[in-house]
Amino acid sequence: MTTQDKIELSWAFEQAFHKYAAYESQPRDFGIGFPLTQNEIHTVVIVCENEGISLGELARERAVTKGAMSQLVSKLVKKGLIVKEVAEHSASYVSLRPTNLGRKAYENHSRMHTAMGMTIDQYLFDDMSAEEIKRITKKFKLFAELLDKEMGEVST
Repeated sequence: MTTQDKIELSWAFEQAFHKYAAYESQPRDFGIGFPLTQNEIHTVVIVCENEGISLGELARERAVTKGAMSQLVSKLVKKGLIVKEVAEHSASYVSLRPTNLGRKAYENHSRMHTAMGMTIDQYLFDDMSAEEIKRITKKFKLFAELLDKEMGEVST
């Protein structure tokens, strides 16, 4: 691979990354009558997949502070997507559960991801071997680790 090839690859990756970031920043209606940000829907997804998760556990999972997660959870409670419950074993332990509306958003989000995944598979991966996909996956994981180091964070 020539230096020019590497520059073109880096440029194409950067353009795709910026377009994906713009795509992710657009709120969407997941069939519930009002739009949600990606941060909101992905938080709902974690609560649906981990019913009873604590606020602290959720904050760690989303890699944000407990205070930031508390604010987001309050928004999601007001929107009727999740509920906070005090745990029976400890008055200081608040568990989070999805509402029916939250489950509906989760299910629609999952369907959207399945359809999007099939499209991505068709456009990007159908002509690639399993070995090529493994190599690219490894490179993206290495890139994520590099970004973690640059931002002073530990990779999860």
